[in-house]
Formats: sequence, structure tokens, C-alpha cells
Amino acid sequence: MKSVNQKLYDGTAFDVSRTRALEFFEEEIAAPPTAVGATRAALSQMLRSVDLVGWSRNEESGRLDRKAFTRLAAGSTTVFSRRESKVADKSAVTILVDCSGSMARVMTTTAKVSIQLTKMLEQARVNTRVVGFTGSQPNSTRSHDYETGTDEQVLVTIEFKGRNQSMRSVAAQMGAIRDCAWSGNPDYSAVMHGVEEIAMQPEQRKVVFFLTDTGSYDRTHMAHAQQFADRMGVLLIAIGIGATVSTRFKHGADVANIEDLGGKTFTALLRTLRSKD
Repeated sequence: MKSVNQKLYDGTAFDVSRTRALEFFEEEIAAPPTAVGATRAALSQMLRSVDLVGWSRNEESGRLDRKAFTRLAAGSTTVFSRRESKVADKSAVTILVDCSGSMARVMTTTAKVSIQLTKMLEQARVNTRVVGFTGSQPNSTRSHDYETGTDEQVLVTIEFKGRNQSMRSVAAQMGAIRDCAWSGNPDYSAVMHGVEEIAMQPEQRKVVFFLTDTGSYDRTHMAHAQQFADRMGVLLIAIGIGATVSTRFKHGADVANIEDLGGKTFTALLRTLRSKD
């Protein structure tokens, strides 16, 4: 499988208006879906990216603990408390966006989910990358990959947001997701590349959110990709955009519209994954 990186606005593959993309981004970032509070909390808890701050009690020095006045009267010396900060595990996340031709009908919802999910991750101080993928149309004259059962395609990746970039600095690229549906769907190779990239990140916890309509989904291929993700210590979460993935992937939730991002199903999935940690 060959791979090439496609930059937006270079005029070679996508005809995307920067002005149109910025307008869409600004409209979406200003109008978050309702009831996302529970989703945001579940996501933050699952990723544990915020330092945990608390109080250590029964200390011999520090701030006098009001709850220890009774013990103080009895002569105890361990009546102080100290503020402590525990170093939390850090997380890296990749939002992997299916930009194949079949996604055209749901690309607006896909863009909205990508923007709102990235916003939540950024607020939780998570190292986040947003990358799309597409590919050339299958060509029977090319070599056949008997391991995956597919004809060779060129995997094209589109960098919407890099790991060291803020979402605001790439507003046009994020807004352009809506207009980036094109050509083939090398989903197996895209997932494998996404897992390989994030596995190299230094953070303790690594998660790939795979946004797809599962148009060319193959159970055998994705099962192999899932095994690879498990072996690499990467949590693979499928988000079905207008499609059913919850019964096809080890971890998956279906999003029919942007409001579902704050719905019970998606929030329950995140909470379940947190409880298994």
C-alpha cells in the first residue's frame, strides 16, 4: 500500500473554498450541540488528562483542618491538611476521518462531530490530531493484496489538524472537512497507519476515534486492524456517521446527527471504557 499526504488548498485534489470553510467552522464552534456536558465529563474522565488535585489530611504540618478540631482538643498533632497534586496519565488522540466518496451524504455531520469532539479534547488538554483519508479507485490491473483481500490503492491522508496545532490556528482546515469526500476507501490501511502513528506518541493512553459510514466495511479486515490496535496498546473507537458500527466493532457508537454526540449512547460508551480502565 502506497501512501501520500495531501495538503488542502494546493489545488491538486480538493476544490475547497477557504472562505466557505472558515464560515462553516465559525458557525459550528459557536453553536455546540445540546446536552454535551455529560459527554465532555465522561471523555475527560476516560482520558484522565487533567491533573488531579486534592487534600491530604492527618498531616503534622500544613493548614489547620477544621474537621480535626476534636482531635486537636484531645492532644493530637496530626490535625493539618496539605494540598497535593497527583500527576495524571496523559493521553494522545487521533480523530481518523473517512473521506471516501460514500461519505459525501454525511460529510456535514462528520465535520460537525469532528469539530465538537476536537473542541472537547482541546478543553481537556489532550494531544489531538485530526486526519482524513481517501484513496484512488480500485483498479483490477494493479496488484492484489491477498492478506487484506483488496486491490492496491494509494492511501491519501489529509492533515486537518496536527498534534502541535490549536484548533483555532487550523480553523479553515477543520471547516473544510465538510467538502472533503472523494474517491476510494482504503479503510484497512488507514486504520493501520493511524494506529502506527499514535503508538509512537509518548503519552500513556492512546485512542483513535474512527469516523466512518462503513460503506466498504469488511469484517475480516477490521478484525485484523482491531487485533493490531490491541497489540499496540491503542484503543480503537468507531463512530458510525449515519451507519451502524456498534455491533461491528469492539467499541463503537452510532451518530445519526450532531445531537447524538451528547446522547446517552455515546456517553455510555465513554463511561464503560473508563470503568474498564
